[in-house]
This record gives sequence, structure tokens and C-alpha cells, in this order.
Amino acid sequence: MATAMAVAQQAALGYSSFVAARPSSLSAVAASPFQLRLLPVSRRFPICAAQVQAKAPITLHIGETSLTIPFSLESAKGLSSAITGLLGTFKEKEGAVRPKRWDNMEYRQTEDGVFFEVFCNPNAHATAFQAKYLVTINDEKLRIASEGQLSALKSDLDQYIDSQS
Repeated sequence: MATAMAVAQQAALGYSSFVAARPSSLSAVAASPFQLRLLPVSRRFPICAAQVQAKAPITLHIGETSLTIPFSLESAKGLSSAITGLLGTFKEKEGAVRPKRWDNMEYRQTEDGVFFEVFCNPNAHATAFQAKYLVTINDEKLRIASEGQLSALKSDLDQYIDSQS
């Protein structure tokens, strides 16, 4: 309760960008499963030039958290094809004789003023089943960054595409 009060006080003092840090299993010392950190308003990710009107929101299940953001069917298909390409990279990686550096997957989209970014580094994970992705959601006043399983993102996207088709 005291931390919620501190967050509210800092938000009232001009700090309006929030970052939900990675789960505590990835950090050495953490008091709770997720840590909340405030950033000054001046720090922003650049927003993509292409903006699309969202038709229906998508709900992403990231660990024990659910995030609902505006999303269009075209964006979902674009992200799904990027993930399919990433899964192909993992297949190539498993069959490779010599180790090499694989390209990262980055997907950026802006819809209804909400910036959405997904990042995955195939070099950091042995297989696609172990792969995690970093998602960043950003608008004028709120910024959320979290890490989730790639398989859960693919499942959420497939469900969204099926429901919108």
C-alpha cells in the first residue's frame, strides 16, 4: 500500500512513464515478482511513421498479467508472419553445424496512438520452446515493458486472428 501511495505521489509530481520490469526470476534481488520503476516524461521510444486504425483490441497473456491493447487484423497477421520467420530461424539454428549469430526479430506498430513493440533474440535461447520475448507498450502517459513466452504470444495471436476472420 505504501508503494502504491509513493507511485501516485511521484506521478503527480510529473513522472508519467511507467515501466514494469522483468520477472524477479531474472533479477538477483527483488522484493516482489514485478518491480515498478518511474521514468521522466522526456524518455520515449520513437513512434513508427505508419499508424493504423485498430478494429478490435487484442489481449496478450504475459505470465500472470493480461494486457489489452488496440490492434487490427492486418497488424496481427504481420506480427504472426514475423514470428513464423523467427520460428524458421530456430529450425535453422537447430540444424546448423557451426554456431553463428542469428538476426533478432523486432516488430513495431502504432495503432490509435499506442506504440507496440515486440523483440526476441534467438541467440539467447536454445530452442523456440524456451524463447522469451520483450514487449513494450507505450502511449502519451504510460509505458509498460514485460517479458513473456514466445509460445504464449503465438497462441494469443492465432486466437485473435481466428476470432477476427
